[in-house]
Amino acid sequence: EVDKVIYLNVGYEIAVATTKAYSQQVLVLSLLALNLAIKNKTLTSKELSVILGEAALSDVDKLYAKFADAFEKEYVSQGFDTDRDIEETLNIGWKLLTILPKSELKRISLEFIDKYLPKNGDE
Repeated sequence: EVDKVIYLNVGYEIAVATTKAYSQQVLVLSLLALNLAIKNKTLTSKELSVILGEAALSDVDKLYAKFADAFEKEYVSQGFDTDRDIEETLNIGWKLLTILPKSELKRISLEFIDKYLPKNGDE
C-alpha cells in the first residue's frame, strides 16, 4: 500500500527492462527532486537559472544571480597583487548589496543599512 503514485504512461512493457520506461523513471525522479529543491529553497538562483533557464527566474531571483556574479568578480576574485584594507573591502560589499532590493536585506540591521548602504548615485 502506498500514499502517492506517479503514473508514467509510457506504453506497454515488451521486455523486462525497457529503455523508454527507464528513461521516464529517471526523468520523473529528476523533476521530483528539482521540485523538492525549489520548494525547500535549497537551490540558489544561479543554479536555478542553469537548470531552468533565466526566463524561469523571478525578477528578484535574477537580481540574486546578478549579485552572485558581481560578488564573485569584484569581492572574491581579487588578485594576489590587490592591496585593499578592510574599509575598502567593506565598501565594496555594501556597494554590491545595492544590487538587491532593500526588502531582501532582512538579516542586516536597518541602522547599518541607513548608515552604510550607498544611496542611488553614491559610490
